[in-house]
Amino acid sequence: MDMDEYFFKKIYTIAFRLTGKENAACELATIAIVKVVKELDTQFG
Repeated sequence: MDMDEYFFKKIYTIAFRLTGKENAACELATIAIVKVVKELDTQFG
């Protein structure tokens, strides 16, 4: 398993525990990952 897949699974697991629904967890995880990527881009870009 590569680092990207590991990171997504961890974020998804947290989102699923918060929401209890697969679709909501997937959307929440996607939003969180996009936000982190944008923040990192501003810091290092």
